[in-house]
Amino acid sequence: YVDLSIEWDVYKAAKSALLNTVNPANVKALSARNLDNLYKCQKDIDHYLTEGVLTDNFMLDNIPRLLNTLRSSNCTIRWMVLHLTCK
Repeated sequence: YVDLSIEWDVYKAAKSALLNTVNPANVKALSARNLDNLYKCQKDIDHYLTEGVLTDNFMLDNIPRLLNTLRSSNCTIRWMVLHLTCK
């Protein structure tokens, strides 16, 4: 276990950025935003996985939307995996 707030003491800019990030209000806001992203991604994926939606033409016509949903889902899941704590 490494405490970056101690290890980065000599790097003033890095320590300042870290302190801004671990501010409790900022942590709550980030958590809420990622929870909202999770619900939005789940809604989008449920829509795409409805029987008959993912046809060849739909996929070709909506590549940017599909890729954005995949990217957003990937980022949200990675954030949750990295920030969840076991109790």
